[in-house]
Amino acid sequence: MRLEGTFLRSRAGRRIFWTLLLAAAAPIALFGVAMHAMLSSQFETQAARQQAQLTKFAGMGLLDRSLDELEQKLANARENGTCLISMGWGGGLLAKPLYDRREGKRAAKAEGKRAVEAQAKRGDEEGSDT
Repeated sequence: MRLEGTFLRSRAGRRIFWTLLLAAAAPIALFGVAMHAMLSSQFETQAARQQAQLTKFAGMGLLDRSLDELEQKLANARENGTCLISMGWGGGLLAKPLYDRREGKRAAKAEGKRAVEAQAKRGDEEGSDT
């Protein structure tokens, strides 16, 4: 079936043609604009989610490395005897040793003796005053 262009020669034919063409094109154009707006917002939301997920992944990696380093330091401290409080999960409080433990015990004993002597001296002085 061949389409003849004779209906476009009349003024009424052209009006009908353009009216039908516009009636078909208008919904397609509106649908395209609506889909563009919806997809744009969806892509922005997806990009924000991916950014948050990437940030979370990087933060968890840093936390994991930090915890590994802390566990290693605690293990070394337990081996060296500088861990103040050992906790059941493998943790503990660290103390930097200011002196050797044996030297510290000697110093503590000497300090204790001095304190006892000072107290005894005070007791003697109080007893002689009365």
